[in-house]
Amino acid sequence: MKKTLLGVIVFAFVFSGCALTVRNVAWPQAQEQPAWYIPGYIYSLEEAVSILKGMSAGASINGVNISSVETDKFSFRAALKWQEIYENKEYVPSYGGFFIGWDYVPTYGGSYQTNTTTLNKEENISVDFKDISDITINGRVLYISGLKMAVITCNSRAEAKKYADAFYSMLRLNGLKLNASYGFSFNAMSVEQENEIKRKGMVAASVFAGGPAEKAGLKPGDIIYEANGVPVKVAGDLAKALKSEKGTTKTEEIKVLHWEKTAGPPQEINWEKRLLMIKPVAR
Repeated sequence: MKKTLLGVIVFAFVFSGCALTVRNVAWPQAQEQPAWYIPGYIYSLEEAVSILKGMSAGASINGVNISSVETDKFSFRAALKWQEIYENKEYVPSYGGFFIGWDYVPTYGGSYQTNTTTLNKEENISVDFKDISDITINGRVLYISGLKMAVITCNSRAEAKKYADAFYSMLRLNGLKLNASYGFSFNAMSVEQENEIKRKGMVAASVFAGGPAEKAGLKPGDIIYEANGVPVKVAGDLAKALKSEKGTTKTEEIKVLHWEKTAGPPQEINWEKRLLMIKPVAR
């Protein structure tokens, strides 16, 4: 199996700021809308440990199959093993000849040969439960965000929900909760969008179903250009404007441009400015 790292970063916004990633991972494309996680069941320590250890039977982390899982009350540790295959083409010359009468005529040729090298790779992923700030489910993909980010691809959405509840149970067993969440992710505008809008801002990449942002009226693709009176030009502007002290859930004010293209032709863009009030919710 070739291991591929995809260079796309999605900023998952939670109460304490942007989640940090240990590697660049693409937000998987799912048929359904990403869901804002709401805890459904609290497991005992023994149950949660058993569920998380069962993750090695078919799930993957950051695109790599899980070899084994060890966990206790304080941390989750997974061993990843994979193979990287490298191909190298080398030109191999060949020499020959033939006779015309008594005269020998040399010939030269060659061909490309492909050499394949297979390397066995290993990596250990460790996540302390106290560092988990948010949990998001996107189809059968589970996102564990915090100081590190684990993208866990499960066999089904029901399995992803079960693992999410097991992680959350570990937080509760440590006397912790998830940070308050706005329920949306954002990224930078494309060059085409900047040329059309003539304004700086950040794009609402995903709006999680059932979350505070969706209830406030935020739509995927909306351009966020101001937050709490602060112009938004880069990701740090939005993170700084919305970042509050942990434990508070004050209502935030953001201004967005909602835009849609008409069916056409000619194709036109309809613009609408909106003022949204979003209150992060603790879980």
